[in-house]
Amino acid sequence: MTVVGFFVYLITSAIIAFIVDRVVPGRIPGGFVAATIVGCIGGVIAVKLGPPEPSIAGVAILPVAMGSLIMVVMLALMGNSQKRYRKKA
Repeated sequence: MTVVGFFVYLITSAIIAFIVDRVVPGRIPGGFVAATIVGCIGGVIAVKLGPPEPSIAGVAILPVAMGSLIMVVMLALMGNSQKRYRKKA
């Protein structure tokens, strides 16, 4: 992976994390930075499993976006479910 490819991963994951942060009710645990990191992990996994097209700088954009979206939404839902089950002191 090139440096440009790495930045494409980061930018795509950051955009998805921002959109999910605005759309999903509640707060994402770890905030925007954690959502971007989890989105990058989801993007890497999805690129290994998904189709290689369309691509920008050698990075398949559609799988990166879908993998990031799935992982960040899962992070947000897990964070919201933890709030429900915490005991109030």
